[in-house]
Amino acid sequence: LDDDGVAVKEGDRVSFSYGIPPVRVEGPVIELDGILWVKTPEHQPTSCRLDQLREFVGGFFKVQPS
Repeated sequence: LDDDGVAVKEGDRVSFSYGIPPVRVEGPVIELDGILWVKTPEHQPTSCRLDQLREFVGGFFKVQPS
């Protein structure tokens, strides 16, 4: 679930920010071996497990495709 309580699944996109000043990131959610990952190729790291994302960025939201 994202920070609004909306379920996130493969094929969705999520958005989050990090840093000071904040850097906005939007990435697709994919499934690998039964685990959901967020792909962020323009940033380091280039991917993160969705279930661990909140530990690193504080929160995220499901977004409509841009």
